[in-house]
Amino acid sequence: MGKSRQIIPPALSAFRAFAARTLVVIPAHNEVAGVGYVVHRLRDHGFLRIRVVDNGSRDGTTQAAVEAGA
Repeated sequence: MGKSRQIIPPALSAFRAFAARTLVVIPAHNEVAGVGYVVHRLRDHGFLRIRVVDNGSRDGTTQAAVEAGA
């Protein structure tokens, strides 16, 4: 038996194209506990361009966002 090819529905293909070209901007202030989770979930769904705008957090929000891939 040969390899089976995965068939991607047109709607999913269109969503992936949309996600790949969309810039997601996340405002954050003292969100170290959740920002990494949010960035990871967005990446899991195909969003590649993610920016976290930190408004002077003192809890490590910026570092957590960077470590998560924002």
